[in-house]
Amino acid sequence: MRICKRKDQAIRTLYKEKLDTETGELKQSYFDGVVSISLRGIKLGEKEIITRIHEWRLENRGTRAA
Repeated sequence: MRICKRKDQAIRTLYKEKLDTETGELKQSYFDGVVSISLRGIKLGEKEIITRIHEWRLENRGTRAA
């Protein structure tokens, strides 16, 4: 088994900035205004493979119909 440095690994994690789908602007964190990034997939050389295709969001629960 050969150990290599992280920067020399062939497969790396891919992080991208989050975009607001309604406005097209970059999302910022709520507290300090820093641009939010998230894990999107992996990068193999110059090729990007998106593995995280769903965007989850939290919403308040509405009143339930009886």
